[in-house]
Amino acid sequence: MMVWLPQRQVLFSGDVVYVDRTLGLLPVSLSKTWLESFAVIDGLQPQIIVPGHGKVTDLATAQAQTRDLLLALRAHMKNAVDDGTDISTAVKSFNAQPFAHLKHADVWIPQLANMTYLEMERE
Repeated sequence: MMVWLPQRQVLFSGDVVYVDRTLGLLPVSLSKTWLESFAVIDGLQPQIIVPGHGKVTDLATAQAQTRDLLLALRAHMKNAVDDGTDISTAVKSFNAQPFAHLKHADVWIPQLANMTYLEMERE
């Protein structure tokens, strides 16, 4: 759920946006639908975003720390699935360096990579 205040250009994004920490890990989380939700945010072009996790932020930061991580995971894992790369190799070869500054990145990004690989296999 998101709440948009157009007069103030403020978006309360709920768990669609995470800043300063790695995205949450839930069995029901799907990167494809998460990115569809983020596309709504891109369309609104809010000046201020109150994320589900992290400090109040702007669109560029939300894109860099949430959307771009999801896009990178999907692109890498799609290539791995298409090439027949096993899941362990795919997870280990994901370049998490651009997101290493996020809290819990060392533990949660490999888990996100694993979940994304399995999602891409089902697509």
